[in-house]
Amino acid sequence: MAQIDPNKIPVTPAEPEKLAPYDGPALVYGYDPFMRTLVVVRRAWADQVAADLARWQAASTYGEARRLATEGTVLDPPFHLDDLDEADDEPFDVKELGNVQDGDWPPMAASMSREHLPADWGLGVVRDTALNGEFLEVAEIEEARLLACAEATGATLTRDDELIRRIGPS
Repeated sequence: MAQIDPNKIPVTPAEPEKLAPYDGPALVYGYDPFMRTLVVVRRAWADQVAADLARWQAASTYGEARRLATEGTVLDPPFHLDDLDEADDEPFDVKELGNVQDGDWPPMAASMSREHLPADWGLGVVRDTALNGEFLEVAEIEEARLLACAEATGATLTRDDELIRRIGPS
């Protein structure tokens, strides 16, 4: 009996013409160079994450960072408030935080594809990383099927590689 590699769990392919209509929010997709996969997420979510990341990157003091951490954002802060000993006026650079340097924040956009891409479209392979959990790997050769599924179900799907690049670890 063949064994299934848990790092290569295939998602059952769908026949686009047999899919149920999609009545969810608009989707965006693009190539994620960090994970080397196509990523498909809700457009509004991706736009908000990009805005949140721009605000984190613009924060120049720990006071600004603390303020951002207490505001409602899509992303969890890249630190716990209790862990910060720095004064409010001390310089802050989000890229200097350990979890950012380790690639743990922001979360992998590819991991969100598992939640945002309709499961019945049957695209991709579920992969597991050593440290950051599972993500959906959608090979570039599956782009035509992705577009066919979107068209067959009436989903709004646009390609925006720049947005996908901006919402993931750099």
